[in-house]
Amino acid sequence: MEKENKRLKVLAVDDNKAILMINKEHLSARFDVITKLNDKEAMLWMEAGNFPDIIVADMEMDNDKEAGFKFLKNIRSSGYFSAIPVIILSGSEEAKDTPLRVKCLNEGANAFMTKPFSPEELEANITAILRTAGKL
Repeated sequence: MEKENKRLKVLAVDDNKAILMINKEHLSARFDVITKLNDKEAMLWMEAGNFPDIIVADMEMDNDKEAGFKFLKNIRSSGYFSAIPVIILSGSEEAKDTPLRVKCLNEGANAFMTKPFSPEELEANITAILRTAGKL
């Protein structure tokens, strides 16, 4: 049960509207889900004073193969957002290779999942990370 009965916020960032819809539909039973179509929209939302409890971000957005990775680096280098857990999703062929996963984890991703993914597994990862962070 969430502490103080407060619904935790998940920021889902992906340029694929279908993925955002699936994530929102599946996760909304437990979390407030905020969706953004790219890393720039997500950063603007956060810089406006919004703090998600966890971020789920796609690796490739707006034809930039490393947009999610750059977004992760921006978050980790920020004094305000650096402690927010991040799960990176990737559907690229490279995602199946260990170097990309290791690169993301070394830059501070809390988890790395490949597409297609199970919404139940994503929720389990979110729950485990939030539990470890003391938010659940």
